[in-house]
Amino acid sequence: MTATIALIAEEGLAGTTQRKVAKRAGVSLASITYHFATLDELFEAAFDRLIDDSVARLDQLKPDAQEGKISISEAWDRVVRDPDGRTPEHVIGSFELLVASIRHPQLRPASIKLLDALNGFFQTWTVGPDPARSALSLMLGLSLTEAASGRQLGEADIASVFSDFGLWPDDKAMQHA
Repeated sequence: MTATIALIAEEGLAGTTQRKVAKRAGVSLASITYHFATLDELFEAAFDRLIDDSVARLDQLKPDAQEGKISISEAWDRVVRDPDGRTPEHVIGSFELLVASIRHPQLRPASIKLLDALNGFFQTWTVGPDPARSALSLMLGLSLTEAASGRQLGEADIASVFSDFGLWPDDKAMQHA
């Protein structure tokens, strides 16, 4: 699955083939097609793995968030960036999944699982589920902007956006900033 996710992140769904996955993984094409008869089956399995990994990553961060040890911008930084500041494959893969779900309904359960996990995570910094959904939408937009432009946003940028939309109440901003 690692090879599949890496190829999706590098070449998108359209550029990912079973043959390329086999080559990247160092296995035979027959091995790939034995386990995944179609490319759609391979994508579904890769996205399931990607989502499971993303949910586990959020679960690891949640205690620090709930205890006020990290701010929303620090949490976002840990979720959407590698230690070297690059956008990691799992973030690019997640965007590929969300976009692919528009045309491929069989991928929607994985998208919903990811969005629900992110929404629950962002409730730590908001006053309820509706503001958390708004926070999630902002974070997805900020992540896409950063990934597409190659420019990193700073903590002040993130705090400003949340404050502008009233999604980061002053008492929580002080507690988590």
